Amino acid sequence: MRQEGKSLGSRSIYDNNSDEVQDPEGSQNPDQEMMAEATLLRTYKERLETRMEILEDHNSRLNSQLMRLRQLLSDQVSRVKWLSGAWFMLG
Repeated sequence: MRQEGKSLGSRSIYDNNSDEVQDPEGSQNPDQEMMAEATLLRTYKERLETRMEILEDHNSRLNSQLMRLRQLLSDQVSRVKWLSGAWFMLG
């Protein structure tokens, strides 16, 4: 959890030595601490969802390329088989 807060580019509400919520701006009540943590988690979740959409799009493109390459390979194999069959018929 400490790494997540740091990766968000904002001040972490976690102490480096424990998982206790520390107050970066002075004393806060527990509700404010929970709201700060909820905001960090929401931001992290949004970034993960955005990253997941990008990865899904990339995966879809890679699958399309793979299908096209398989089709090209299949076409080449068919062409080679046809040519080798025609060669034996001529010889």
